[in-house]
Amino acid sequence: MHPDLAPHVVPGERPSAGKWNQLADMASQNQDPQSAYQDATGICQAPPYNEKELIRYCTKDAHPGMGIVFEAYAPGIANPTTRQWDFICDADHIVKIIDQDYGVPQPGAGAQGYAHWQADDEFGRILWVVTMDCDTRGLCCA
Repeated sequence: MHPDLAPHVVPGERPSAGKWNQLADMASQNQDPQSAYQDATGICQAPPYNEKELIRYCTKDAHPGMGIVFEAYAPGIANPTTRQWDFICDADHIVKIIDQDYGVPQPGAGAQGYAHWQADDEFGRILWVVTMDCDTRGLCCA
């Protein structure tokens, strides 16, 4: 961890935008910004995500409910011709995803949205839902 940031970083704490700006400055000076967010076990804590870190997904099956892991196809690829999202629907593009939001609709297969990666003890990493369609759009892959 960079010595200037050490007094300001609490292991396991989710960093504020101000701290993330400090890390961005470190990165521009060829210093290692990730090291400022390692907890006692060496696992990096996720900085606040931004639009470029969001992953487009399409649900493979119906939404099973809050806190239940399900599967989706990701990442979506923006199609500049149709202005729609394209998905590759094969085993290599199936990811685990979870929705921790309370009281939201539970659409069927084919709902789309954005999620971000989080570390997961069981799967290594898992997408956490940020947004999701309230209803299905139909199949992810025609």
